[in-house]
Amino acid sequence: VVLKKVEIEGKEETFAITNIINVQSNVSNINIGLREKLIFDLELDKYISRIVVQNSKETKSYDYKDATLAKVEIHRKRVQGSLVVLEYKIKIKNNGEVAGYAKNIIDYLPSGLTFSSELNKDWYLSGDYLHTKGLENVVINPGEEKEVKLILTKTMTNENTGLINNRAEIYQDYNEYGIL
Repeated sequence: VVLKKVEIEGKEETFAITNIINVQSNVSNINIGLREKLIFDLELDKYISRIVVQNSKETKSYDYKDATLAKVEIHRKRVQGSLVVLEYKIKIKNNGEVAGYAKNIIDYLPSGLTFSSELNKDWYLSGDYLHTKGLENVVINPGEEKEVKLILTKTMTNENTGLINNRAEIYQDYNEYGIL
């Protein structure tokens, strides 16, 4: 099969073409280059791995193993001015059949959380989104999993308690076959 410009109905386009093959009987030695379509599938999961609460009385650390929801209690008299440090683990898993790259991962920074580039060397803030290219040159083979870490902080007041919903996604990926 070769690429060739062909004119159809006055319009010239490029097509993959081959010579005409006349098969009169069973022929088994002709390879026309057909291949099964491979699957490219990167999956992102985000977990809370640690929460640290610092206030005038104490510093408490809470460790979690792949938690999607976590809760900490702060005594009502110490809520005001407490600093909460949230450590997230973002895992990228290749569920497909093709090796690929997570070129750009974004986190939708929730209102009330603060980003510090000193705590996150592979992350940067652009508009309202956090970006990391920490895995852009790291190949993720089928069945493999890679991870990046993100640390955000929140200074507590009596009015900003409650649930924090923090989302992330693979913004740009790549594989050598160009499979989407």
